[in-house]
Amino acid sequence: MHPREWREGKGWTLERMAEELELADRSAVHRYETGVRRPAPDVLERYFLLTGGEVQPNDFYPLPRWRQRLGEVAEVARQARAAVLGKAA
Repeated sequence: MHPREWREGKGWTLERMAEELELADRSAVHRYETGVRRPAPDVLERYFLLTGGEVQPNDFYPLPRWRQRLGEVAEVARQARAAVLGKAA
């Protein structure tokens, strides 16, 4: 789950997230969420523990374009299969 989605889902501000992660200020959280910076390993661990594993280290790195496309193709294939099976029933 993207860190911003988790934080907003909790109704937390950037300030609250920074406090919970023991960061100096909210700007660090903002930079992590926007991809301007990547958290250090200790901060990644704190994110993981704070969110109960819902935010994982890989959530801070965008998927490669080919991986995104692969997910799209898999979804189209799933929908096509469901349509075929639905007509056969």
